[in-house]
Amino acid sequence: MEKQLVACISLVLCLLPVSALFSQSDPKAMEILDQVSTHYQEANGITATFTIETQAEGEEEYRSQGELKMQEEKFFLSTPEVLTWFDGTTQWAMLVDANEVNITNPTEEELKAVNPYVLLQLYKNGFDCTLDEQGKSGNGKTKRIVLIPTEENELEKIILEIDTEKQYPVSIEMINKNKSRNKITVSSYKEKMKHPKEIFVFNKSQYPQTEIIDLR
Repeated sequence: MEKQLVACISLVLCLLPVSALFSQSDPKAMEILDQVSTHYQEANGITATFTIETQAEGEEEYRSQGELKMQEEKFFLSTPEVLTWFDGTTQWAMLVDANEVNITNPTEEELKAVNPYVLLQLYKNGFDCTLDEQGKSGNGKTKRIVLIPTEENELEKIILEIDTEKQYPVSIEMINKNKSRNKITVSSYKEKMKHPKEIFVFNKSQYPQTEIIDLR
């Protein structure tokens, strides 16, 4: 669940420059993504709250809420199930129910799966993006972009809803070929936060009863 949460959230909030990473894409969709990318890079630290919905075929829908704080490659993710700190080198993942923290120094490959700052390097595997004109909102402020993987994998498509006025993604839905889906909806989004580096490091004194498992 941790990787699933981080991956979804990252795709919503951390659109880095992607214009060179899509193979055959709609120029209008590319322009919107580039604008969002530039806007994020100039944000200078963000805080976002969100709701996540996940559902597998034949199972009940799972819902949760959380908060994400980011500053460049650093992040702190908080949900009822998982707390994750990453300071650019070391990651602390706390499983709330188990009351334990796993410490790792993720490799570059591992960071692609769990770190919002580098997750979008996965786009190098190839996506086609198109602007869904039927999916735009009535007020014209949000537009829908559909991403289709160009290589065979379990992912069928990703649907992004972009606020073109404020220039950030307000929701994302990842739909798999087995009909399972994950959807993130952003409740609030704040920029220019200039987070102190201390919030991206696990503070043992705040969790004295937590078991620490050092996997480095």
